[in-house]
Amino acid sequence: MKSLAAAAVSLALIGAPQEPADAPRRLELSWIPDYGLVEVLTSPSRPLAVRVTGEQGERLVPVPVGELPPGARIVEARAAQAILREGLVVAFRAELPGTEADGRVHTHRWSLTRELLQGGEWTVSPDLFPPTADPFRIVEVHADADKDTFEITFRRGTAWHGFEERILADECGGVSARDPARRLYEVTGLTRPSGR
Repeated sequence: MKSLAAAAVSLALIGAPQEPADAPRRLELSWIPDYGLVEVLTSPSRPLAVRVTGEQGERLVPVPVGELPPGARIVEARAAQAILREGLVVAFRAELPGTEADGRVHTHRWSLTRELLQGGEWTVSPDLFPPTADPFRIVEVHADADKDTFEITFRRGTAWHGFEERILADECGGVSARDPARRLYEVTGLTRPSGR
């Protein structure tokens, strides 16, 4: 009887539709009025991309992530419209391979284009923080779409056990697009005490 049940399970698994090994995984889905539906995606062959579905149809735009070691993978990303309503900024976190002794570490960066739908060039920032085993979450990417500024809010820890929040801002995304080594300035580096 057990072998019959095992055979039935095996047949069910074989008959189940399998996703391709390179199927994209959605990291974020948002609505941006000037673009439409914007999905931030990752896959083994394309570490980061945005799929825009709007009045002009559907377009898949690869997003550069800079140099990452083999085995690195993008685990989190958030996007916002930027640069006078024509660009896009994507903040992302990559998990880097480690060893059993040191575990995995994470790096945080942003990628920015001045012209998303016109096929504009992308700029990738250097690491925003030193690679760490205690990564920040990307809480928000906020851009003043009518101007040339953006800010990214990062947080780690919890409200109950204490957390650290860092807000990095760029007062001129156009300058950063030309000079990716230009550092964002930190608006605040708050460390909240534990408890309420």
